[in-house]
Amino acid sequence: MPQEKHIKVFDIAPKKSRIEPVLVKIEKKETPEIKEIKEIKEIKEIRKVETEQLKEQPKAQPVMEPAKEQELINEQTPQEQAGNEFLSKWFYKKKKPSIEGEISIEEEDLPAQTGLPAQAGVEKVGKKPQEPVKKEIVKEIIKPKKAEIEIEDETDEDEDFLKGEIKPSGMGMGSKIFKYVLIIVILSAVGGGAYAALKILPKAEIKITMKKTAWNFNSSVSASKNIGEISVANKQIPANFFSERKNVSLSYPATGRKNVEKKAEGEITIYNAYSSQAQSLVANTRFESPDGKIFRIQEKITVPGAKVENGKITPSGIKAKVIADKVGAEYNIGPAQFTIPGFKGSPKYDGFYARSESAMSGGFVGEMAFPSETELAEAKEKTKTALEESLGVFIASQIPSDFKIIEGARQFSVIKESANLEVNQEGNFTYFVEGELTVAGFKEADLLALLNDLAEKELGAGFKPKEKLLEYKTANLDAQSGRLNLSVDYKGTFWQSFDAEQFKNSVLNKRETDLKAFVFSVNGVERASVSLWPFWVKRVPDNVNKVKIEVE
Repeated sequence: MPQEKHIKVFDIAPKKSRIEPVLVKIEKKETPEIKEIKEIKEIKEIRKVETEQLKEQPKAQPVMEPAKEQELINEQTPQEQAGNEFLSKWFYKKKKPSIEGEISIEEEDLPAQTGLPAQAGVEKVGKKPQEPVKKEIVKEIIKPKKAEIEIEDETDEDEDFLKGEIKPSGMGMGSKIFKYVLIIVILSAVGGGAYAALKILPKAEIKITMKKTAWNFNSSVSASKNIGEISVANKQIPANFFSERKNVSLSYPATGRKNVEKKAEGEITIYNAYSSQAQSLVANTRFESPDGKIFRIQEKITVPGAKVENGKITPSGIKAKVIADKVGAEYNIGPAQFTIPGFKGSPKYDGFYARSESAMSGGFVGEMAFPSETELAEAKEKTKTALEESLGVFIASQIPSDFKIIEGARQFSVIKESANLEVNQEGNFTYFVEGELTVAGFKEADLLALLNDLAEKELGAGFKPKEKLLEYKTANLDAQSGRLNLSVDYKGTFWQSFDAEQFKNSVLNKRETDLKAFVFSVNGVERASVSLWPFWVKRVPDNVNKVKIEVE
């Protein structure tokens, strides 16, 4: 077979208009000199085609100034500079001189150099040769900016040259440092993934359903202020009693009519200007006004002695209520000075006297408004209710918020009551009530604790309420003994106590099979489900925060 050479030519034209690389196969004819001439001819024809295609391209950019070109070169990375330097050395040192020398030979000079006639010259590429010539067009798309000529059958010398020119630089892909960094990154990623798979991702979720038992209580319990703690045996809880006493007087209209005879009343001040000795006055002692009207004191009193200083007497006095000796409006007199008729004819008559600061009133004879029996009964109830409500509001403000007050846990008692049947100028009478309210309160938490203890006593130790409903029916307070009896209706659902935190710590790092056996060994467990994630995890994580417990 004749020896062949393959020449690839890469253009540096823009992508849209660059020429297609042509692979030309030329069979060897006659002598090696003829083959070399043909190759040179072939290259020259290729250059010609390139030149024609380049003319059709857009106008080339103006030549860059050397300073700007140097600035762009300085901005290149070390790897880019090393690659450009290598390509420049390879192209100019090894290939370009010989190619330019061969292409510079003119076609008409070929016979003179080779000693062959002109008719034996190389035929132009693209025309049919006189001798059979095999040709093959190879199209290849390459990036612009670099022209490279690669000879496929390079000699060992060219390979050594390439080995000498291509060297690792800085942190290139071929550098040892880059390889070490890459290995470290890969190992770190693998290690981090393994750590996440073993420590971060695994988690466990355990859902437990406990057995439930119903327990009801429909009976009475008591709350007493005489005990300080819960008594399961006596079904009794502690209580606090809150009491308050007040009085009130309210006015009500009187619509009845009645013939009335009333005496005038008022207040006087009795003076002792006689001696330093006190003077007693019996009940009904008379006091006479200047116009002769008599008023009497209702109770016995003692008038204190006068003060005597340096022979000078300073009178002393005492106040007393008086009532007219007779009925009628004529005794409704204004302020006046009174004497004591009983001392008349003795030195005391001038030494003892009385004065009124305000008018006497109330004297009346005739028909006037008067409360009926019905009005008196209504006034009594309304006054008592108003007093009880007032006491209730006041006591409620004094009771701590954690105490329970139920209906029937209060007792109101009347200490004193009276009706003033005399109507005033507006036609109203008054009713007076003094009373005391006692309220019993207890802590509902104490009652629930008592009921829980009663349930645990029947169901067994360890049972705790899951759901409950408590209703109060009736209550009866005995304030004198300090005891409150109440009837309750309690409905509850109980289950055995379950400490989720203790259980969580007990299952850490257990195998899946051991975990299931352990769960069902706990008293009161009805059913349970265990979920480990991801799917390859076969143990409960050893981190308590990765374990979730749900109890139903």
